[in-house]
Amino acid sequence: MGVRRLFALLGYQWQILFNKQLLACVVLLLLLPSMVSFQAIDLFQAARVTECYFSLVGLILIGTISLPESGADFAELLRSRPINSAQILSLRFGGDLVLLVLLTTGWAVFLHQFNLALSITVYIVAGLAAAFFWGAISAVLGILTQNAAIGFLAVVLAYLYIVFGMSRRLAYYPLTLLVEPNKIKFSTLSVLGISCGALLLALFWACLRDNGKFN
Repeated sequence: MGVRRLFALLGYQWQILFNKQLLACVVLLLLLPSMVSFQAIDLFQAARVTECYFSLVGLILIGTISLPESGADFAELLRSRPINSAQILSLRFGGDLVLLVLLTTGWAVFLHQFNLALSITVYIVAGLAAAFFWGAISAVLGILTQNAAIGFLAVVLAYLYIVFGMSRRLAYYPLTLLVEPNKIKFSTLSVLGISCGALLLALFWACLRDNGKFN
């Protein structure tokens, strides 16, 4: 992919997708103080807020990378400089990953101001794990079925059931169990690694499909 085509596609992605996704994530973040008090927030409260917030962020950013695009500008870009779906998915994933890292870093620094015992490193890694846990499932289903709506809606329904339907006594999230004071558990890194690996394999499969290996 040429440099000019890369920047043209990235510009389109930012204009049509990334800025809207980022806006949705920021709106959710601004709503949190109305639901949670951050004064002297303890470890468990911080973990629960982080898991809920970044689960939604993961669905918004990572879980939507296979959504179809439309628009005259994008159609013209495809006609003039052919781009396959694997390249588009990879660019979206890269852009969303940058946004996700920035959001998790800012969030971890924000939490640390209210309780110095909350490790910035722990909450960056844990936030990424929570985001990828849900986002990767949605993205992989969307890529494999070639229907983004199926993957996204299936994961949203599962998310709603887990949050509102399961017993609160059950440990159902990757984050509440995974975060301990000043420590990152192996399982946290496992969730992050498996989620990233599954998504990268799905992107590789999309590349093979575009090259005619799977029809």
